[in-house]
Amino acid sequence: KEGVFFSNAYQNPVAPGSVFKLVTSKEIIEAGIEKEEVEDTGSLKVNGQTIRNYGGKAYGSIAYREGFVKSSNVYFMNRALKLGGLRLYKTGRSFLLGEDISLDFATLHSNFDLKDYEDNIVATTAFGQGETLVTPLQMAMITQSIANDGEMLKPYLFKSVVNGKGNTIKVETQGTIGTEDELTAEEIKEVMKEAGESYGLSEVGEQGYSIAAKTGTAERGDGTNNAWLVTFAPADDPQYIIVANRLKTTEIGKTLAPVVEDLYDTLFDHE
Repeated sequence: KEGVFFSNAYQNPVAPGSVFKLVTSKEIIEAGIEKEEVEDTGSLKVNGQTIRNYGGKAYGSIAYREGFVKSSNVYFMNRALKLGGLRLYKTGRSFLLGEDISLDFATLHSNFDLKDYEDNIVATTAFGQGETLVTPLQMAMITQSIANDGEMLKPYLFKSVVNGKGNTIKVETQGTIGTEDELTAEEIKEVMKEAGESYGLSEVGEQGYSIAAKTGTAERGDGTNNAWLVTFAPADDPQYIIVANRLKTTEIGKTLAPVVEDLYDTLFDHE
C-alpha cells in the first residue's frame, strides 16, 4: 500500500485534531481576547454546516482556560472566526506549519492551507480538522516550543559523526529555528498543566512529577480516529516531551495516557 514503509513519527502527516488548539491558543492570547466569554451550545452553524463539539457536549458560557481544558470546538471556532483566517494562517506559519523543515535524518512536511479563508475552513482548522496535516515529530516541536518559553529548537538524531580513526568529522548543533512570545508560551503552559490534571494523568518518576498535556481525537471520515496526546514533564520544570499518536482507531486521545506515563517513568528512573 502507498506509504506503508513510511515512519508515522515523521514521514506521514495526518489530521491533528484538538492538539492543534495549541496553535490557535497562541492566536487568542496574542490578540488579548482570552478573557472574553463565548456561549457554547454544543454546536456552531458555519456556511450552512453544523459543526459540533466532540460527543455533542455543550459547556455554556466559557472563556479561554475552560475552553482549552474542556476542548470546546465551539469556543475555538468562534475565536478563530472573530479574528479572521489570515491571522490564524500567520499563527500556524509561526510554528513552521506548511514549511519543509530540513533535519539531519529527514525533511519534515506538513499541510497547512486555509484556501480562500472561507469561514468553514477557518472554523474547522481552528480545532485541527480542515486541510491541516502534521507529523507527530512536528507536534512535538510545537509542544517543545511552548514548554521551552517560546523557543523552538531544531531536533537532531545524531549528536556527532566519528570516522574510523576516531576523529569527529561532524557535530550537530541544536539551534533555534522558531520563537514566540515568552508570556504567550507561559499562558499555554499553565492551561496544559490544568488540562493534564483534568485528564487524571498519574504522577511519574520517583519524585512524583505531574504531566502537562493536551488530547486530540481527529475524525478521519471513515468511522475511525487519529488519537493524539501531546505532553511535557515535569509540568513545572519541563525536561521531556512525549507525543503519542495512534492512527485509524476507535479510541480517543486520553486512552494513550498509560503508554505516555510508562515512558516518563522509564525516562525519570534512568536519569
